[in-house]
Parts: sequence; C-alpha cells; structure tokens
Amino acid sequence: MGLGRATGGDLDDAIQILDHLRKHCVNAVELLSMAEFDGNVGWGYGNTHHFCVESSAGGRDKYRHLNLLEAISTTIPPDLLTNSGTFTSGAAFLVEEMHVDGFRVDLTDAIHRNNKLYVDGRELGHANVYGQNFLCQWSRTLRMIKPAVILIAEDRTGWDAITKPSTQGGLGFQAKWDLGFYHCLIGDSDYSGGWPRLFFNAGLGENDALQFDHLSEALYNTRYYRVIVPESRDEAGNAGGPARTIVVAVNHAPLFGPTRTVAKARYVLCYGLSLLSAATPVFFMGEEVGAQQPYRYNNFLHRREDIIALRDGIGRPMFHFFKDLIS
Repeated sequence: MGLGRATGGDLDDAIQILDHLRKHCVNAVELLSMAEFDGNVGWGYGNTHHFCVESSAGGRDKYRHLNLLEAISTTIPPDLLTNSGTFTSGAAFLVEEMHVDGFRVDLTDAIHRNNKLYVDGRELGHANVYGQNFLCQWSRTLRMIKPAVILIAEDRTGWDAITKPSTQGGLGFQAKWDLGFYHCLIGDSDYSGGWPRLFFNAGLGENDALQFDHLSEALYNTRYYRVIVPESRDEAGNAGGPARTIVVAVNHAPLFGPTRTVAKARYVLCYGLSLLSAATPVFFMGEEVGAQQPYRYNNFLHRREDIIALRDGIGRPMFHFFKDLIS
C-alpha cells in the first residue's frame, strides 16, 4: 500500500484494496496493531498509546470505517500484559467502538507458562497461574460483549486447554496459530532449523530424501482447531532467510522460462496443501499474486509491489488458482 509515495500506506489505501480481496473471496483480514507508535512508518511494534489509533494512518474514525467494510481481526502483543486492566479494556474498546471482529494474541505461552525471574531464571509458577486466569477472564469478557468474537492464540505448547471453553477450565480460544506447519512445509527462515523444511530443501535441487512423514503429521494435526500460515509474517518480518514463496521454490533462481514453470508448480502444491487442509488458512499479503520482493518490517518501503498490476499480469494464474480454491 502507498506504492509510489515516500511514506507508508494508510487506511485509505487499505479500503481501496478491499475490492481486490473480495474478488479473491477473502473473508477476513488480519491487521497488526494499529495503536499509536513511534514515527509514522512501521508495523505497529512498540506502540505507546493503546486506545489511540495511529494518526498518520488515518486515526480512529477511518479505522472504524475500514472495520465496518470488512471483517477484521487484529494482533495484540503480549507486552500489554504489564497492565491487565488495560489489556482487557483495550480489547473491549476495539470490539465495541472500533467494530473489530476478533483478535490473535501473540505468544500466549509467554503469559501462561514461561514466566521466569530475570536475575536467575527461576520459574514463577504463581505468575503462570495468574497468566492463565487472566487469559481465561479476558476471553470471557470479550465473549460477554460479542459472543461471536474470533479469538486465536499464537501458542507453541501442546496444551489442549488453549482451545477449550473457559466454562470447561480452558482459556477460551477457538484456534491456535500453528507455525509448525510453516516450518514443515516451507521452512525458509533461520528459525526452521531441525524442521523438515520441504519446500526450502526441494529448491536446493539436491538428492537428499525429504521428510514427508513430518508433513503428514502436520496435515493430520490441522484438524485440531488450527490456523496455518504457509508463509509467516513473523518469520518474513523478523528472521533471517525468508523470501517470497515463489522465489524459495527455485532457490532464488531467475523466474523466467522453465524455471518459472517449476516455481509455479511448487507454489501451487504448497498453497494447495494449505488451503485444502482442515485448518483455517491465512496467507501473507502479496502471496496470492506471486509477489517476489522480500518484505520485512525494517525495509518494506523499498520492497512494495503493485499487487493489482501483478493480479492482472504475470500473477494472474496464481490469483485465479487462489480464487478457485477458496470459492
């Protein structure tokens, strides 16, 4: 968004791209935190005013208008837990006043399991219990305000209480954000060490056996209330290594002729497995038209691509593949 301008995109740009997403049969959009943050170009990390929508993006009225036009979920970072009242009332504000339809909570295991004393690393069991109680109360509060609210937890534990209703002793989330699926399937991030990394390893063109049994397990587990991301914006934004899917498919070889044909075939396999799994699939912006530029939080202004031009041009086959599968 904001292509052709020296500044970042804004909420007007987001509204204009909704028509593209509707043609794509997308039924929800995840936004990173829109709270006021330092400067006017960023992904919302390090926000400072949790009840103020970033003014350079258009402010609260424009944000409310965007949410009324499209189903929106938003990401909440765990550092807001420093004041649990703010965390709960801020989420309630977004649901009641801003018409947000749901939330993805970052790194919930840091809240309910991994609390430690900084000076010596001792585990703080009482803080973990507090975190569990807090998440349970948080989800119950939001369901009281909006029974149909969507609640997704980015959680790396295998704890089944994450997706149990709070009335049954669970934390009340509907689904878990499953990064393991990404590490099994694409795995182009430096964080993917020890995972199968099927797509990444296939792109290397070597003769080593690929660990498809792990992918089979990951696909089977999509039945358990999962949200899967073929390409993770966390990894794309913060880790070393990630590139666009169609680029990883052929190990960064120039995308023309037979090489592009192979890249598209692998791309179709990757997203076919994702979209047709039992999980709820989420794709990273631009993937639906075969975007090629790496897109990270600290240099995205110089990596933006014209998504509409790609959709109507070289990325048209990928767009229709996505559209046909989703519809």
